[in-house]
Formats: sequence, C-alpha cells, structure tokens
Amino acid sequence: PLTWWARAYSRQHNLPLVVTMHNLLEHAHDRVGRTVLAWMYRATLRAADVTVTPAGFSTRYAIARFGLTNAVTRSNSAELSHYAQPLEPVRDDVPELIAAISFVPYKNPLLMIELTGVLQARGVAVRLKIAGKGALREACEARVRALQLTDSVTFLGAVPHAQLLELMRAADALLLTSMVELQPMVILEAKIFGTPALVADSPLSGASDLVVNGQTGVIFPVDDLERAADLLEPYLRDPARLRAMRPATREDAERFNLEPVALQMLTVYKQAISQR
Repeated sequence: PLTWWARAYSRQHNLPLVVTMHNLLEHAHDRVGRTVLAWMYRATLRAADVTVTPAGFSTRYAIARFGLTNAVTRSNSAELSHYAQPLEPVRDDVPELIAAISFVPYKNPLLMIELTGVLQARGVAVRLKIAGKGALREACEARVRALQLTDSVTFLGAVPHAQLLELMRAADALLLTSMVELQPMVILEAKIFGTPALVADSPLSGASDLVVNGQTGVIFPVDDLERAADLLEPYLRDPARLRAMRPATREDAERFNLEPVALQMLTVYKQAISQR
C-alpha cells in the first residue's frame, strides 16, 4: 500500500519515483503469495522512474521478469565504525561455524545438516551453531538425530541481534545455504568482523557476489552435496586456512561502508530528478 500511495503521489505532483526491490517472487511460500507479489510489482515497478536492487543478479531478474529498462544495482551498506573490534577469540582445532537463518524452504536449512553429515562421515570435525526459528526446525532437528550429529550441531533458537554479532565475531566462518537471497546482510556483518563466509551458489542468490572465492570465503554448489563437501573439506580440516582469510575479509568490508554506498545512491536520485 505504501508503494501504491507513493506512485499516486509522484504522478499527482510530477515527482520522480525511486523504488527499491528487496524481495523476489520466490520469497513467497505459496502460489497466492507469488501472484499477489507479481501483481504488486508489475503495477509499482513499471510506474517507477528507477528501480534499485542490491545485487547484479536481482537487477537482471527485475529486467527479465517485469520488462524494466530502468533497473540499477546499488549495494547494501553498513556503518563499519559501529562494529567494535575486540581481541581475537581463543580458538582450537575444531572449526566453529555459525548460521543465522529462518527455518523456511528457500533458506534450505536441511542442506547445512546434510553437509555436516557428509563431512563427519569423512572424519572432518566441525561445530555448527544455527540461530533462528521457523517451521522446518523440527525436521532439521530430526535429521540431526538421524545422522548422529547432536554433538556437532546446536540449535540456538531466536537470538538477539547483539548476541548474533558476537557469535559471528567468534566463529571461524559463516555458513549460508539459501536457494533464494538478494544481498544478505548477515554476510556483510560477518565480513566486518573478518569472518569469512561459506556460501551456496544459487542462480536466485546474490550471496556469492559478496565472496571472493578462496580469499574472503568459499563458494560451493547448492545442488551437489559431494562436490560441496570436496570444496569445503580442505578448509575445515585445516581451519588455519579460514583464519588466514580474516584480514582480507575485514578489508573487503570497506567497500560496503555507509558513506561510499550512500554517495552511489545519491547519484540515482540526481539522475531521476534530472530526467524529470
């Protein structure tokens, strides 16, 4: 409703309309939700002077799905100075992974359970902590029991944001297995602490855009479990390789700092105004 009001207001007063698109139709869990989203997007985005999305793939998605000619990419951002950098936590030889998700189908939580199981079968020790809640949590817990992973996987439930930041700061890596994402803030926040990301590569996700493979994290296929384990195993057998990524990961966070991204966004508004 807010975007429809903005559309009407912009037409009445001859003002440029800039819309940010931070959802995909695939985020809706059912056909009705997808139909409603599609109808709303077509009505709103086609009336906009500019549509802004946070990732390159989602800009291409907006163009292909809705026939837009005015979609541009502008990254999410964070004020890096707001994130304190304490002393490096004490670590042991077992890598600790953190996942922050909603237990819904498009977040693909069962993949991280299956992946942990394959790694354990290969003799790779790992500790996985999963923060979040949702309908699929019980299925994930049952799968953990079936694979005898109760000593390796911990379900934390809903975690306050400040506590989640501490968990990301202390982890050796963030794990993300989503099939549908745009530009996940959880990767960006982990990056600020120097925590690299282990990210599933999906055609409907911009998560891998935030990772320089082998330098600030590892990208693995979302649809090939054994290949994913092959790519992750060397880093998890030798977690020092993950920890060696921390300086480059923290440095890479600078390109997402609030000020430069805000300046890029200002150019969008200026262009929309000049075109009017």
